[in-house]
Amino acid sequence: MVIFENDGEGLYESAKDMLAKVEVSRRPGLCVISPAFRGAVPGSSCDVLLLPGERVNDVTGHIKHRFAVTYGHSPRDTISLSSFGLQGPVLEVRRELPLEGGVFSERGEYPLRVCGSPEPHRIMVLGGILLLCGGHIRDGTGIYIHH
Repeated sequence: MVIFENDGEGLYESAKDMLAKVEVSRRPGLCVISPAFRGAVPGSSCDVLLLPGERVNDVTGHIKHRFAVTYGHSPRDTISLSSFGLQGPVLEVRRELPLEGGVFSERGEYPLRVCGSPEPHRIMVLGGILLLCGGHIRDGTGIYIHH
């Protein structure tokens, strides 16, 4: 997994800590663009590119990828937050996600528990990383996303 982020953002460490606490079935060739990253993206390649929806036009031409998965608040984005309930935010997957071997996950909503008050985009990107790595979010049972 490669994460493009700004210095001090800590997204890679948060993702690494989160994935260490859950059982994941795979770790795909995943490239992630953080919500705040505005730097140049060097030419590279990956299987799945996870990026903010508003960055599609300026990033997708620089990274070769098989699938692009976007996160954000636009109806066009694949991953979003549908609500913030009493128990915490609800991650919404609006389209099937690409998994290994040409298999696609189902659409759905996944309640999460968060620690602290992370920005909504941070919740979406960490939830997306978890799902794309084959982890499962089960009704907020211990998947904690923090900042």
